Amino acid sequence: MLKTPVQGLSLPPGHIMANRRWSGTELLRSLRSKLTVLYIEISDCVVDFYPSGQTAVVYLTESDILTLNDAKRRVAKLRKSKGVSHRVLYEKTAMTQQYFLDFQKMIVVDCKMDIFPVNSNTEAGDYILKMASQDQTPSKNPFRAKPGSCKNAPDPAILQAVMLLPKIGESKAKLLLEKFKSIRGITDASVEELSRVVGFATARTLKQFLDS
Repeated sequence: MLKTPVQGLSLPPGHIMANRRWSGTELLRSLRSKLTVLYIEISDCVVDFYPSGQTAVVYLTESDILTLNDAKRRVAKLRKSKGVSHRVLYEKTAMTQQYFLDFQKMIVVDCKMDIFPVNSNTEAGDYILKMASQDQTPSKNPFRAKPGSCKNAPDPAILQAVMLLPKIGESKAKLLLEKFKSIRGITDASVEELSRVVGFATARTLKQFLDS
């Protein structure tokens, strides 16, 4: 049985925790070259990485995603944890592309968590390093920001996630984040509110996707 994430972790700067399933992989060797890696000493823990004591990461690889139900159970288990922000790395390949929108809706809309599509272990490692670096100082999660709380340009990863919504390109994604501040804000907006930013046809398609 998969176990829920650890709560109340305290990691010193320059340290992360990793699931032992990654032992001996190129990804872990790359992370070890830049950080001190400790192992999560809990068998069958759902979390793959703790970039900090405040963030739990599940990395869905191609082989994980192709099991479908097992991958979705991992995401659902992650959601039950308290006291940490939840982030899911999704390995987007020719084989997993067809499942992405389904996973995106489950993770972002239903579970209110963050999803970051990656093309390789190298890109996944870059995200983990970035999370470890950003979590050294307190900052708000852009996905959970309240309207009016985000004044800076959108994080590139957040912008990329919004661009993966149906009929949303870079320009519309920037306008949506400028107006609604977060994916949660976009999700909670009405068709009328969305239409003022992206037009009625796109707003209707977007709302149908988010509410389906």
